[in-house]
Amino acid sequence: VKGVAGCGKTGVAIHFYERALENGKRPLLLCFDRPLREKLNAVVSDGGMVQTWNGFCSRYLEDCGDPPAYPRGFDRDFWAKTMDRVRERALLNERLDEGWRFDALIIDEAQDFDPEWIEILELFLDDDSDILWLEYPNQNIRRVERPLEKGFAGFRADENYRSPRNIANYIRKALPCEFECVNELPGFPVEVATWEAPARQPALAAARVAELVRLGFRPEQITVLTMRGFRNSAMSERDRVGNFTIRRFEDEYDSCGNRKMSNGQIYFDSIHRFKGQEAPAIILCDVDPDPGRVEHWTRLLYCGMTRAAVRLEIPANRADPLCAPPIAAAR
Repeated sequence: VKGVAGCGKTGVAIHFYERALENGKRPLLLCFDRPLREKLNAVVSDGGMVQTWNGFCSRYLEDCGDPPAYPRGFDRDFWAKTMDRVRERALLNERLDEGWRFDALIIDEAQDFDPEWIEILELFLDDDSDILWLEYPNQNIRRVERPLEKGFAGFRADENYRSPRNIANYIRKALPCEFECVNELPGFPVEVATWEAPARQPALAAARVAELVRLGFRPEQITVLTMRGFRNSAMSERDRVGNFTIRRFEDEYDSCGNRKMSNGQIYFDSIHRFKGQEAPAIILCDVDPDPGRVEHWTRLLYCGMTRAAVRLEIPANRADPLCAPPIAAAR
């Protein structure tokens, strides 16, 4: 299924999962990020497994008696080495007949899954397994190589149910993205604030958060997303935005292999990890496109803008010719 943001792909994934259980199958539902996994786990029935790719690898190794030694800080190669251990043990058929064999596979946000991950997953599947592949190529912001589509029956969905009319019209004017807005609610107009130096962004974000709270949004309904990566944002070293504390993932893991989350009121994350989710109010920061990667930045903007269910705020670089004019024209 190739569906635009907001078309209901995750709802289809849940329905497919439940149908598999009803038909006596054991489904495996994989998504890219932990917050979405937790939301899915809360609504699906028992009998299958819902995980992220990293969570799937961790749980399998733990069940094999070889749990990962989670790093205390950031380790760029940790998950690649963990994946190699998963492949080695699965090739030896370790535990595959003891709860690690599946006959239905659902992958949500599949455009983010590396082909190598899919090859390893095939070791856990029966030969006649049902597979549901849900993706939207315009959201391939990890720039992964897409695996070959073998034996799939295709379906395309162009209806966006999430973005209200004001946000949908703004996106279609600002970006070369085609979709049909079927959300009848108007939502709030998109608010654009410009900055001349990146260091001004925290102050702008604080002002926008204060305004959102004044409009009636609760702090937990507001999410700040960076387009520069979790560690490279103007907000990365901040523990507050205005009068509110920031909630974010930390570089430490708990005993279950989950990254720890700090306490805070306003959620801060990267677009890469927040994809597949939504929030009533979204503030996009670090909107400063790289002239050498126009297509990539267009996808980032599309992914970030389509997370907003009611209000979208964009503090943007006033001087950047790839950013300010199209965004200003779309207002």
